[in-house]
Amino acid sequence: MHRTQQKSFEHARTVGNTGGILATMFPDTVSEDGGESSVDSHGLVRASLGYQIATVLRNEILFGRLAAGELLSQDAVCTRFETSRMPVRDAFRQLVHEGFLVRTSAKQVRVASFNEEDIADMFYVEATLHSLLTKRAVERATDGELGSLTEIHSQMLESSAAGDLKALSSLNRRWHQRINHLADSPKLLAGLRAVSLNVLDAFFFEHPELVEKSNIEHGQIVAAMKRRDGASAAQAMFEHVTGCGAASVIDIRKNFVSERRSPEVINETNEVV
Repeated sequence: MHRTQQKSFEHARTVGNTGGILATMFPDTVSEDGGESSVDSHGLVRASLGYQIATVLRNEILFGRLAAGELLSQDAVCTRFETSRMPVRDAFRQLVHEGFLVRTSAKQVRVASFNEEDIADMFYVEATLHSLLTKRAVERATDGELGSLTEIHSQMLESSAAGDLKALSSLNRRWHQRINHLADSPKLLAGLRAVSLNVLDAFFFEHPELVEKSNIEHGQIVAAMKRRDGASAAQAMFEHVTGCGAASVIDIRKNFVSERRSPEVINETNEVV
């Protein structure tokens, strides 16, 4: 990767992890599974604020920024995202339901305990559904529809060359979304919606060093799909998604398994105390 390109990526990563986090993380908020996060014809985000906050917190757990046992107060998260309590309550409720948080009181939760196998298993399940959807897309899409994947992939390469992680993340989501909808399989989409970890908006901000590898894998998947080689395309997609899981496992191990941080409380200024 060129030095100027790496510098641009690192700058974008910093922006993505500081102020305006929701605007950065959800540039066009289009769900890869056609779920509740989408943009209408006027460009207005229709994802609920609670959904977006839940996605950010889930990503921070998966990428090792929030440790198992770490306490989150409702007031602190409200202050961080500059919002009222209702969206934060919705986010906490969603993540408790998903098993990422455990409620300790009416206004406080803690991060659930995970080990490396738990994280890898989550990505394995999602990868399996992505690979099945890819195989169905090969079987059911027209040549023209498959060609649209090449167009999106080309735009991703241009964004990569410019070091534009925000545009790249948006295109990455569109690319996966396009494959999933070309599968024309409502049941598989419903399954993916139920288990999706929704890391697409954050992944390149957390791992800009994996942009080039991801682009290569996308190219290989598109090539297999256009050859109508469903088995190879599905396998390549499975390995692509589980690769994201491997990166997340490394984050968890690096930040929390080796250092063994004790549970901490985030105060209302969003500092760990």
